[in-house]
Amino acid sequence: MDGENGQSIERRLAIEVKELRDMASTWETILSEQKVIQSTQAQTFQHIGFVKYNAFENIGNELSFSLTLLDGNFNGIVISSVYGRNESRIFTKPIVNGKSLASLSQEELASLQSAMGQRSNGDVLASSSVSA
Repeated sequence: MDGENGQSIERRLAIEVKELRDMASTWETILSEQKVIQSTQAQTFQHIGFVKYNAFENIGNELSFSLTLLDGNFNGIVISSVYGRNESRIFTKPIVNGKSLASLSQEELASLQSAMGQRSNGDVLASSSVSA
């Protein structure tokens, strides 16, 4: 039996089935690659909190800061720079599952909460987790 192009229906059906199988194979490849991308993306910095402050009373301009960088699983670090007239110090503290493994200053805690999208009273912010 011939179709509109002179091809047999059986031949055309075989071509269509092959194309469907090829698409199914491509779809499986796409899904597999998507899982790899999602896994990788979960390990990238996605949540950022930033707080500027005056570390000492006699120094203004908020030259000290705490910066929190967290991945999709809320793992990361808090980086704090404390500026003084004669010297500056930089500290890092690890964060695992949104919790610090070391005690945090008020500013570091505020930076962590900002990165996690929370206000200081624990309420979740409706806006983006990126704070400036």
